[in-house]
Parts: sequence; structure tokens; C-alpha cells
Amino acid sequence: VMSSITGYIRPDGTTERRFVSVQRHYLQTWFVPDLALVLVDWFSSSLVDRGPFATMRAGKVIRFMRMVRMLRLVRLLRMQKYLDLLLENLGSNYLVLAADFVKITLCMLVLSHVLACLWYGIGNDIDNAGWVQLTELDSRDLTYRYLSSLHWSLCQFAGGMDELRPFNDVERIFAISTFMLCFMLSGIFVSTLTTSMTRFTLTSNQSTQELSRLRVYLRNKNVSGMLFYRILRNVRVLLEEDSVEDKNTVALLQKLSNPLQVELHFQMYRRFFQKHAFFAFYTLKFPKCMHMVCHRAVDLLHVARHETVFDEGVRSKEPKMYILTEGRLQYLHRLAGECVIDEELSVLAEANIWLNWSYAGTASAIEDCRFCILDVSSFHEIVVQYSSFNLSYYATQYCELMEEQQVLTDLALQNQEDLLRKALEAAGLRSSLFKRNSKRESVAMRMINSIAF
Repeated sequence: VMSSITGYIRPDGTTERRFVSVQRHYLQTWFVPDLALVLVDWFSSSLVDRGPFATMRAGKVIRFMRMVRMLRLVRLLRMQKYLDLLLENLGSNYLVLAADFVKITLCMLVLSHVLACLWYGIGNDIDNAGWVQLTELDSRDLTYRYLSSLHWSLCQFAGGMDELRPFNDVERIFAISTFMLCFMLSGIFVSTLTTSMTRFTLTSNQSTQELSRLRVYLRNKNVSGMLFYRILRNVRVLLEEDSVEDKNTVALLQKLSNPLQVELHFQMYRRFFQKHAFFAFYTLKFPKCMHMVCHRAVDLLHVARHETVFDEGVRSKEPKMYILTEGRLQYLHRLAGECVIDEELSVLAEANIWLNWSYAGTASAIEDCRFCILDVSSFHEIVVQYSSFNLSYYATQYCELMEEQQVLTDLALQNQEDLLRKALEAAGLRSSLFKRNSKRESVAMRMINSIAF
């Protein structure tokens, strides 16, 4: 019953929960195997209910039915999709390799358990003396008998064993069939592990070769001392990161259609902007524009420990806004002093968007840091093309608020909600926003109102 009402994963990775679709999928896949197993249970129960004499006459049939019931383990094949989805979400090569070892080990144990039960069931036949009676294992406890059968089944993967051997034709046929099956499966298991190890080794060798070429290049350019060490440390940290952060390094992503790439980048980066009042409003009011911003103007940046993000007094030729996503940052200002920034999604250098700005302080990484960076020039171009909101309203309010500050810094302003509210009032958008009452936008408008008003 639970199987017939449990959702399933579609080939595109989404989950189907609609009752009619789930029922149709169940009838086309697992209905017949489940029905067969239920019928076996009903038949076994009916024989038992007829009394002890009928049960004795049908002893072999009942034992056969019990062995058939072990086919329930075939239902574990349903877990293959979930295992594949889990492996795809593992970002570490070490974890993927370990998962391959665990998966193969579990497969061997499950198969060995099934073979051990079948081997013991055949050898424990009272009418036809088998290996259990002839080896006097029937006098031992159940745990020892099970472990002996499991030991025999595991040894089939390595060529068999002489301690327990078949004594009749049925046992001999089963032993031969088991040996052939385990022989083929052992080759598959070994080749799978070899492929995983080879893939892992090639990845490691590629990183080692890149580091070696970098060392030779730096030596040829007479780079030595602390700078040589800092460059190698920074590059090594980047190579040791198991997850791929740069979208340009994944070749397959370049083959996706442009709309799909836009949606992918929006899903990747939009969460970084939700803490900022202006960008949260912009995402809700102009989603198409923010889709293009995330696609063309946003990227990720990794800064190693003790490295500088930007220096005081420098005016960047390619200005950017920084959003701290991970790590701790030290900000040093000549007048405001020193502070440590460790709050997630903290914004730095937003003034680059609205002003012709030179950095007012120096930011450096206390530990390895990750940033989401917004390219200001690309942002301006996209907004002009895809948005009807004039950024000059917000820029004017931003400049006025900056003039009220006693000390100008690169840190984010505290009263962003008031700033957004004044900009919307100046643009005449506040009244029009309250006129949106459709169900589709009611939730979004409540979020906008909570942020801006």
C-alpha cells in the first residue's frame, strides 16, 4: 500500500507526488512483482492454516516459498535512483571513492547473505542428506551455522573453499551456479573499483602537474621568497577544493541552452542578495532583470588567508561589490579603526555601484574567504536594458545618506530599508505597489512591504 502512494523521481531529477501519476507509474513498474510476493505469502499462510498434517505434507513447498520470499530484496533496486542522486550531490572526489567502496561492499554482503540462506536451505533438506548433517553442523547453534554458510558464500568470490563442500547432485549444481555467478560479479566489482581509483588518480595527477608547471614558471620569472610561497599556497588551496566553483571550468555547462544557463545561475546566486534590501526588492519586482544580472554580472571569488581583497585609496578600473559568503575578514580604516567581519552575506564596497568610488579602507582575509562579486559595469548595462526602474532615484538617496555619515567606509549602510523606501517614494512607486492584489503576487508584495516599508 505504501509503495502505491509513495512519490517517485522523474528522469529529470524532479519528484512526482500527484496521486494519479504515482498510481500509473506503480502499475507500470512494481505492481506485478509486489503482487507475486503477496500471492506467495497468501499461499504459505493457507497451507499453515490447514493444520499440521497438511503442513508436513507440504514441507518442501513451504521451504521453497520461504526462499522465494527472499526475492523481496529485489525491491532494493528502487534505491538505485536515490543512491545515484546522492552520489551526484557529493562534491568531494574522496567521498565519491569511499561511496563506491561502501556500495560494492554492501552489494557483496547482501548477495552473500542470500546465497548463504539458499545454501543452508538446500543443505538442511531432511529427506536428502546434505552438507549440514554430514558435517555435523546441525548440532551447533544457529549463529554458528549462519556464519558458516556466510563464510562459504563469501569465499565463492575468491574461488571457493574446501571446509564446506557439496555432497549430492542438488548441492553440486547450486555450488557450480554460485561459483560462476560470483566469478563474473567479482570481475565487475574489481573493474568498478579500478575505474574509480584510476579516475581519482588522474584527477590528483592533473593537479600535481599544474602545480609543478606553476613552480617552474615562477622560478623562470625569478619570483622567490614570500611572494613565491603566497602564490603556491593560494593555488594549492584552490586545487584542494573538491567542489567546482567556477562555472567556466565545467565544459558541459557551456553546451546548455542560454535560457537554461540563465535559470541555473539565478538559482545559484540569488540567495546571496536576499539580505540586501535593494536587491531583495529588485528580485521580486524585476525578476527577469535579476536573472540576467546573475547570469552576466555575478561570479564567485576565493581569497586565501592573509591575502588582500582591496587596498585603501585604490580606484578599481573594473569596480565590484563584494558579498562575504564564507570566512572572516579584517577591515582596517584610518579613522574608523579596525573591525572583523564574520557575518554571512556582509556587503562591502556597495558604493562602487552608485558613486565614482575609491576604497576608503583595506580589507584582508583572516582565513580563507569566499565572496560573491557583482561586476558594476555589467550591472549598469543590464539594468538599463531590462528594467524600467531608474537607478538614479536610489543613487541620489544613497549619496545623500553617505553625506550624512561622519566617516565614509566601504561597509554596508545600516538603514537600507529607509533608503529603499525614500527611493521608491521619489520614484512614485509606493502607491502603485499597494495596488497589486493578485494571488500570484500577494506573498511577494508582503515581502516587499516588510523590507521597504
